Amino acid sequence: MFNITGNRSAAHIFNKYSTGTLKGDVLILEPLEVIFLFWKRRIRAENPVFNDGALLLKTMLHEDEIPLWNTYRDLRIAGYRVKRNGMELKARERSSASTIFTVKTVRENFRFQFSQLFQWKDNIIAAVDDDGGVTFYKIAEIEIEGSLDIPEFPEKPVLMEKRSVYSGSTLPEWIGDSTTVNFTVLSELETRYINGEKPEGLVELVYRDLFRKRSIIRTGFKYGCNFRIYLNELSSHAEALVHVFDKDEGWYAISRAVRVAGGVKKKMIFAGLYNETIKYVEIKRMKSFVNDEIEEDESDL
Repeated sequence: MFNITGNRSAAHIFNKYSTGTLKGDVLILEPLEVIFLFWKRRIRAENPVFNDGALLLKTMLHEDEIPLWNTYRDLRIAGYRVKRNGMELKARERSSASTIFTVKTVRENFRFQFSQLFQWKDNIIAAVDDDGGVTFYKIAEIEIEGSLDIPEFPEKPVLMEKRSVYSGSTLPEWIGDSTTVNFTVLSELETRYINGEKPEGLVELVYRDLFRKRSIIRTGFKYGCNFRIYLNELSSHAEALVHVFDKDEGWYAISRAVRVAGGVKKKMIFAGLYNETIKYVEIKRMKSFVNDEIEEDESDL
């Protein structure tokens, strides 16, 4: 049982904060709503023991619900209406006609498989760090389609071990290490593709799938990911970075990759298997819950 501070009515709290269920002069609250109004100093417990914030939080929530509270608080501060649905939050702008978004919350040390990430497409992810800071991400499936004319390779490269050397003049400029004028050193993936060998491992499967999708593929090593891709022509700026999830990953990998991609103004795409099919999702870091992705520059990294 709580009392409303400042000589305000239950109806005033209900209308001002879009919180709880109003039944006559009584406002029925859920735990997150109680903590929010207590934090805002709009209610006080009848039993003074529970006016200790630490004790109230321990009484109302389990430890694994604390990230939900962090996310709920940030969304409420931003002006959204929020309701809890199990371990998810449903949020919308104050207008009753506005779209309802599902917000899933993870801690900074959360680990997951690509299949789980793919199932979260079209949702918002709130990643909560151990300082209580919340970063919102938007996840969407993406179709990759380039305009490359897939080249033919009439000559076979000279094998070294896993790599090879090509001395013909028929290679596109974006294949291999062409830092010398009279031969080109090919990578392992390029060598195996040109020689028609059966692909080994998910990274190679994604490489060949990107090739079939007519994109130009170069190493993403300098950006800490598997590939950078160009959809039209080889230029100074790739459109996207691609990271392959071939095992379970921590959310640290998402946070790091998305921030780097934002800093160099590229899309960050994650690839993996879902129902034995290669799928791609783009993840954007958001300024707020529904706005466009955050604008960053390299000085912010």
